[in-house]
Amino acid sequence: MHAAVAAAALVSDVVDDRLARRLGTVTPFGRDADSLADAAFWIWFVLRHEPNRHVRVLALGAWAVPVVVVTATSIVRGRIIDTPRPVLTRPAAAMQAVLTVRAMAPSRRD
Repeated sequence: MHAAVAAAALVSDVVDDRLARRLGTVTPFGRDADSLADAAFWIWFVLRHEPNRHVRVLALGAWAVPVVVVTATSIVRGRIIDTPRPVLTRPAAAMQAVLTVRAMAPSRRD
């Protein structure tokens, strides 16, 4: 069952992103809210379903480190900063794909 949940989350994230870009409805708030929703879901998913400790640490780092850095920098500067967007790769997006593939592996299905 958790494989289906991971796949649905990944697909809905990709579809939502593409649809928002195509319709020109991407907003800074929406982008940041989407990132926070992704972080909340995938952190829960990793803590609940990922058996490999090393993968859990990498996955938690993919979401927790950017949140901590942006929050700390915003506090130090006294204003909310824009979240940096890597051009070539987004570690959290890559980790979503890795976690989904791992969840769908035949030996790990419910």
